Amino acid sequence: MWSQRGSTWVSGKAVPPLATDSEWQCEPDSKRCRWPEQVFVAGRQLTQVAAGTTPNAGQFALGADREVILGESPIAKTVEVTVRDHWVVGAAGGVGVTIAGFAMKHAASDGVDNDGNDDWTVKNGNYSYSHTSDILLKRATGLLVSDNKIHHAGQKGVSGNAVDLTLRGNEIYANNTEDFESSWNAGGVKVSNPQTVTFTKNTVYDNRGNGLWLDVPTNDQALVVRDNRVHHNDANGIRSEVTDGVRIYDNVVWENGWGRGGSKEAGIFVNASQDNHVYNNVVAWNENGIRVMNPTRTDVHPDEREYDFVHNVEVDHNDILMDKPPDGAYALGWLKTNPDGNLYDPAANNRGHDNRYWYPVPEGLQDRYAWDVGLARLGAFNDAPGEEGGVYLSNTEKDEVVAANGIPDMSRLPGTVHRHHGAYGRCNLLDTFKSIALRVYSSLCAVRNRHVESSAPLDTCQIRVVD
Repeated sequence: MWSQRGSTWVSGKAVPPLATDSEWQCEPDSKRCRWPEQVFVAGRQLTQVAAGTTPNAGQFALGADREVILGESPIAKTVEVTVRDHWVVGAAGGVGVTIAGFAMKHAASDGVDNDGNDDWTVKNGNYSYSHTSDILLKRATGLLVSDNKIHHAGQKGVSGNAVDLTLRGNEIYANNTEDFESSWNAGGVKVSNPQTVTFTKNTVYDNRGNGLWLDVPTNDQALVVRDNRVHHNDANGIRSEVTDGVRIYDNVVWENGWGRGGSKEAGIFVNASQDNHVYNNVVAWNENGIRVMNPTRTDVHPDEREYDFVHNVEVDHNDILMDKPPDGAYALGWLKTNPDGNLYDPAANNRGHDNRYWYPVPEGLQDRYAWDVGLARLGAFNDAPGEEGGVYLSNTEKDEVVAANGIPDMSRLPGTVHRHHGAYGRCNLLDTFKSIALRVYSSLCAVRNRHVESSAPLDTCQIRVVD
């Protein structure tokens, strides 16, 4: 079946044509998201390179007749080549389907697709290595996804559109492996046009993009994000975007936003949204703690004029722990980039209160909060509508919060620069050094493949920086 040609091995069979979508958007300087073909050697996914390129070890290409060209020997190894677009697709009238206890992997498009049918349940399964979404649910009510492992999807672990959905008790990790543009539509979970949606008791981590993402307005929304553990996602841990009526509470959210650079990602991000309530969360060691944004939407989305304005956003009773944020990042930031926006208008009723904060150094060294302007001191922030009754945690209180919620204490790793955990085989050094006197004391840690059927907590990948 395989013949050696120089440094490569060529299959005797061709890969059948697979579906593609002109709307797929890749990361800059990458075309991988537009290539749905998949090859695995001994259970390890190979990286596809452009046709006409000679693959190296760990890579494959397609030949002129769609034969597989490997950059390493397949002898005495199991080689798996994806030949199907989907695992399960709902047929017309296919309501009331339950998929339970299955392990499904390797699909060139979306894995499970209800195709608009109501009352689907997907539970107690293991879904991985679809090219786009492991689970796609759309235009339906009565949907439940519970107690699954959902991982290593090329684009998103779970995708939804115009649904009533409960997403409960899942482990969702290491998604967006195929260089989809994460600011567009990739990461752990994204539900667009949500109707009645609850995300609860999920563990969401190491996704290349946002962890949990609600986007696009719909009438009569009832949206809840509660009691999730969300950590080490490249972008925002939890993102509410142009979405009304969201309650985000009782979540533990840590070490998110360090995979993108800059200072714009957060543990919890409320963007151009209204009637959102963010409360009783533990938000620790993220690039930003909580951000509320009032951007201009109509420059790109002319039909979203309503969301050029933000009102009735309340942020309260959260514990926000910060370590060493870059300049321009905040524990709690209320930020208006729309010159005609209303974020700071008293009539908009945007407000924060009774949040608790912790920083490892005294006030005054950099801005920590934002309401109209950056504020370095909590007293000044308490005088603005963005906070009332805010206090600092003592070191003892901070230790209690960390221990009670089972999160690592970054403040006890001196000189640590925050980073993404390395689900893609690397540790990202993304925080900005403020002085050339700082030097890297130890090299990037060796990253192991920790995601094979394991729900154990990940090890800490440390980069020590000393004066």
